[in-house]
Amino acid sequence: LLVFIVSLFLWRRFSPVSISALFIAGCGAFLIIFSPRILNGVLRWVFGIFKSFREKFPNSSLVFRAGFKPVLRIILILAADWMIFGAAVYCLVNSFYPIGLSQTVILCGIFAISSILGILSFFVPAGLGVREGVQSYLLGMFIPLSAAIMISVVMRVWMILGELMCFLFALKIKKPEVW
Repeated sequence: LLVFIVSLFLWRRFSPVSISALFIAGCGAFLIIFSPRILNGVLRWVFGIFKSFREKFPNSSLVFRAGFKPVLRIILILAADWMIFGAAVYCLVNSFYPIGLSQTVILCGIFAISSILGILSFFVPAGLGVREGVQSYLLGMFIPLSAAIMISVVMRVWMILGELMCFLFALKIKKPEVW
């Protein structure tokens, strides 16, 4: 989400003041949400709701023990991860439709927000169609819509092939165990 908010600075459709306020509010919300004290309280509340979990595992407790600096480091690493994915998306998009290198951050933001919305769409498996629709719509603001739709579909196939390769690699590392 932070990567998408940062990418809004380059869209030239929003005022820098509103984007800066949104970015500062987003950073503050992330730091509050991922604060160990607040996160542990939320986890206790969630596990209090699911009594069946407590009955199955009576001696288990989930406690978030990381400090503030490791959490901030994780957030920065994940933002860098989205930027790397965004660079790969730039290479993919540029192979279909020529775009400027300056639009890489915008592509990172589009890829990030469409992936997040695809994950959050609980009514379809794996965000099938949601991610492509958001990508097509947002890419359509910068490139022709027909190219944006084609790129979105190719990107879905690209992601499926990448996940399949990771799955096959994981099977090679460790054979599945039967319970």
